[in-house]
Amino acid sequence: MAKILVGGILQETNTFCVQEETYDSFNQYRGQALMEYLHTSPAKLLEQAGHTVVPAVYASIIPSGPMNAREFQRFLEDFLSYCTDDIDGIWLSMHGAMSVEGIGSAEACLVSRLRQRYGDAMPIFGSFDFHANMCLDLVRQMNYITGYRTAPHTDIYETGCRAVRALIRCLEEKRLPHCRYISIPMVMPGELVITGQWPTCHFLEELEKIQKQWDVLDLSLFCGFAWSDCDRNQMAITLSDDTMDPSMVQQVLDLAGQIWAHRTDFDYGQAIPKEPEDAVPFCRESTAPVIFLSDTGDNVTAGCAGDNALLAGCMIQGGLERALAAGIADRPAVELCFAHPLGDSVRFSLGGTIDPAGSTRIPVSGTLVWKHTFQAEELPTPLRIAVVRCGGVDVLICDQRYSVTTRKRINDTGLRYDDYRIIAVKLGYLFPDFAEQNPCSVLVMTPGNAYQNTAKIPYTHGPSRFYPRDDFTFFPRIEPV
Repeated sequence: MAKILVGGILQETNTFCVQEETYDSFNQYRGQALMEYLHTSPAKLLEQAGHTVVPAVYASIIPSGPMNAREFQRFLEDFLSYCTDDIDGIWLSMHGAMSVEGIGSAEACLVSRLRQRYGDAMPIFGSFDFHANMCLDLVRQMNYITGYRTAPHTDIYETGCRAVRALIRCLEEKRLPHCRYISIPMVMPGELVITGQWPTCHFLEELEKIQKQWDVLDLSLFCGFAWSDCDRNQMAITLSDDTMDPSMVQQVLDLAGQIWAHRTDFDYGQAIPKEPEDAVPFCRESTAPVIFLSDTGDNVTAGCAGDNALLAGCMIQGGLERALAAGIADRPAVELCFAHPLGDSVRFSLGGTIDPAGSTRIPVSGTLVWKHTFQAEELPTPLRIAVVRCGGVDVLICDQRYSVTTRKRINDTGLRYDDYRIIAVKLGYLFPDFAEQNPCSVLVMTPGNAYQNTAKIPYTHGPSRFYPRDDFTFFPRIEPV
């Protein structure tokens, strides 16, 4: 039976974010904790098949700013310390859009170090996020790549299982596959590439048909992560198998051409885009029982600072009722509130404490109605929150970046989701728990480091030509040849 090394690193890096991350700010899973964690728990399939799992380390953090090379080296040394000579295969769970200052692709760097350690004959299989930015340095070193089929992501576990089962199959059949990819010069925000909406769902279905027709180990579509200033920022299709039949490859190339031909057809679906100045009047006039306002430009789940108070200010000034402005990161404001008893009137400036140059500060005057400390999901340290009531708007302030993605995360703060008709969240598309409530979803086109109009993002290291900034003739090709 084989010994399989398991681990990885997961961060979606917004390179425009000013806050650098350290290795200590990552949640780190080892041993049994790694075996139980969602992203790496498919490793249990290896044990069930009679193989031995060698757990390395799995490090993850919510989307955020870049890590420098020195801090990333700490992760590499930690991971490589688990590498022994008797390894027969490797499964990595990674994001695919992690950037390290001075290095570039974190995933490609990790795999390169493993290749140096184990050589070209070691099977290295990986599962990735749908928003990965695939690049030649990574793809040519991998034996197998698969990505989530859903955005919003609901198949993280299933994707890991698919990679693990493929590794087991290849070990049993003594196969060593290789990877190829097709880059498509489209830089699209994830809000335009929802997998349950046309045309994305159509292309995923077509890839699955080709995969089944040719019994290919895997074909995956990747949207890419738009807020990464790097030349690998693009849409892509990956192919993983040990035999790349020319007819199969041509079908995938043709599909890449179809994606490009439909580049203008990607839209927001049922979500309603609104400029900030139009969002509040829309809420007042709407008869929808529940309205979500997505503060797209300051989307914490896209790595933004989460400290822009612009939308909260619009809601307060607009006199909204039964409204919640959720998850503004401002540690000094929380500390001020914790120095007051509940019921006190408080005045302070809110916002701009993480990214002062890129975030709007607003004056806040209201009543302190709630304070709470608890261990929030995906945060390494306890979260302190304060709620200030400004007329009909409750402002939920956090002492660190916190992604409010579910009803539970609202209720965990001590508030009640059902008390509100209008909820502003620092998201782009709504995560499944919110979306399943069938609310009126408004994408507020706020400025910030997750700006929706990619044609106007000031890339300095991005691809030289891409849609929607440019329109040109594109002929798909497979890499590496």
